[in-house]
Amino acid sequence: MPEALLLALPIVGGFLAVTSLYNQRYRIARDSGYRLYFKIVHFAILLSAIALVAIQVTWFVSAMIGLNSSGGSSELKAEVWKGAFWTLHGSAGQLAVLAFGIGSLVHLVFNTSTAKQKAIERAIADEDFELTVEKSQREDKPILITLDTGKVYIGWAVRGPIPTRQRNWIRILPLASGYRDANQKVRLTVPYATILAKLRDNDEEFLSKVSSDVQVEDFEVVISIENIVAMHLFDIGVYTIFDPDGANLFYQT
Repeated sequence: MPEALLLALPIVGGFLAVTSLYNQRYRIARDSGYRLYFKIVHFAILLSAIALVAIQVTWFVSAMIGLNSSGGSSELKAEVWKGAFWTLHGSAGQLAVLAFGIGSLVHLVFNTSTAKQKAIERAIADEDFELTVEKSQREDKPILITLDTGKVYIGWAVRGPIPTRQRNWIRILPLASGYRDANQKVRLTVPYATILAKLRDNDEEFLSKVSSDVQVEDFEVVISIENIVAMHLFDIGVYTIFDPDGANLFYQT
């Protein structure tokens, strides 16, 4: 096997492991240049070491089973023990192919739903915007977004945190919209919540007034992150305390 291929296989395996494992993919998503290269080489070396250990252990176990079944002497067993630590029993080609195979398949073992959630939490630990989106979905609370125009939206982020790239837009399903007045107090004017409830419940009277193919997704709003000046979680119960008249918008029929 050509030497270049022997070197390439563990490196490709390292690349596949780094880009497929949740705990690595989200961590290096925004890395570039030498940082990414060093991470791939690090994994290539690690995979090669794991492959080497696997080959040695396989040889040792096979040899011991053979000796035990054939009644091998203690001297032969001592040689087997010695060979497990001081003699390489796999060729360079076997080592390279096995390292590549482990890197290709390791995500099947470690990519659990729990591992994904923990990896996302670590990746967005310093990203306040993504942390707010994650908390909104985890605690089942909508988000109040204020734009630089004074426009206000209250709704749910359609997509969760995106640790693999820099987010430029956020898509929300609005519950209500409005504006901030001269005193920066939120004034809600459009009750999306009641409209969405009618769609969900297949309200015949409401559906008779709109297009027959209208769907909940049609009300989603895409907002540029650059135009957001403030964002926080929103609780209707708390809002009712501060503005009971405005909160009535959520209960209009």
